[in-house]
Amino acid sequence: MEPIQHIDKARHLLGRANFMLKHNMLDVAGREAYLAAMHAACAYVTAKNGKTPRTHGGTQVEFSRLARDDSRINRDYVRFLSLAYELKQTADYSEVQDCNIEEIERAIITATAMVNAIADLFEK
Repeated sequence: MEPIQHIDKARHLLGRANFMLKHNMLDVAGREAYLAAMHAACAYVTAKNGKTPRTHGGTQVEFSRLARDDSRINRDYVRFLSLAYELKQTADYSEVQDCNIEEIERAIITATAMVNAIADLFEK
């Protein structure tokens, strides 16, 4: 995937996250917020080194490494990516909805800001 394709996918996932939040499907909303952030990170990594990481862990490591010296990337986004992975894990593997609405709302807000910030790097 090209960086802009990752951004498009991230925006699509944010729409799904907001839809799921509206319908009180908190675990799924959290997972979609994480995936949106992950695709934004993939866009950044792909733009920087020409290839997309194959795994979530690889994306997190490469994003952290590459963003470390880039003042355009908020350090909170690096931390968020690893913390939000837990939202995906909860949605995928927990038997009960183990999320609260405030946590999911914050995740969607942060993922949206991250997607927009990284998209701005490509759209300017």
